[in-house]
Amino acid sequence: MLIKSSLFNILVVCLLCACSSLSVHAKTEIIEKQFTVDDGGNLVVDSSQGSISVETWSKKEVFIKVEKTAKNEDAFESFYLSFDQQGNTVTVEGEKEGRARVNVKYHINVPENFSVNLDTGGGAINVGDLIGNVLADTSGGSIKVGNIDGDVNLDTSGGSISVGRVTGLTKVDTSGGSISIEAGGKEVNADTSGGSIRIGPTNGNVKADTSGGSITVAHAKGDVIVDTSGGSIRVEGSDGNVNADTSGGGIEIDNVAGWVKADTSGGSIRITRSRGAIQADTADGHITAELIEDNTDTSINLDTSGGGSITVYLPEHITASVLAESGAGAKIYSDFPLTIRNERGSVFGEGDINGGGDLIKLGASYGNIYIKKLKK
Repeated sequence: MLIKSSLFNILVVCLLCACSSLSVHAKTEIIEKQFTVDDGGNLVVDSSQGSISVETWSKKEVFIKVEKTAKNEDAFESFYLSFDQQGNTVTVEGEKEGRARVNVKYHINVPENFSVNLDTGGGAINVGDLIGNVLADTSGGSIKVGNIDGDVNLDTSGGSISVGRVTGLTKVDTSGGSISIEAGGKEVNADTSGGSIRIGPTNGNVKADTSGGSITVAHAKGDVIVDTSGGSIRVEGSDGNVNADTSGGGIEIDNVAGWVKADTSGGSIRITRSRGAIQADTADGHITAELIEDNTDTSINLDTSGGGSITVYLPEHITASVLAESGAGAKIYSDFPLTIRNERGSVFGEGDINGGGDLIKLGASYGNIYIKKLKK
């Protein structure tokens, strides 16, 4: 046991010495460049690798600080930098030759009114608040962007994306990671191959898609289209239409001016304060739908294939025609006068409300169906 302990201690000392030797021989160089510019200019960074950080300041200047670190001289010299200014556009290019490992960090200051176009082969990207457009792309790393008075277009092959308040168009895409957008401008388009999506209030349309994760959307002034291969969906409001689809998870939709379409392969669906047509389908779960008074289209189609129930709330003065059906052993309850009968192993509820009108079709394989008057 003493021999083994001594050998272990010797090995640890050797490893520590090796690490110390590497740190001693590591080399760091800082390159700084400064360019005089006007408001409304452009910064372009095109690098084969490295993290990029951009902040604004009050000066009419672009200040670039590049930090290079490598373990030896050959590796250090393998990364080349070039700087250029054409009019009001400042360009930085970084290129690595060979397989030597070099650590590169870009720290850049630009005027508050400036657009940026950032591209790195690998590394995180961070952009502070600015007035202008932001275009950012990394082959691997997270992207974080502040409040932007302009358009935002972000893409990463792997990493989370976080965005503040945007006044223009917002387009974000990640091959794996969560997406968070505090507030959208004219339109929001968010896509991730795996991760949750959260989008704040938006002044236009919203489209969000994830291969695995939940989706939450605050009130949008346009249409909302959301799709997840596995996860819950919540839409807190829309002045347009809502189309929500999940392969597994519950759906909640509230306060929609247009029509609503909701579909899940497994989970309950709840739709409240809808002003337009409602279509909802679940393979296994309960469905609750509420149609408020000031609507133009009262057609409803709700279907659950499992043992879930259906509850629909209708305005007292609605004009509609009802066709409801459930399986043997289930019951249909209605606050409105309907004809309810048992036939061929199923229970049916039919009738016209206030003279009839748009069709309300309700289908439950085994669960009860409740048709209730909406309380004011």
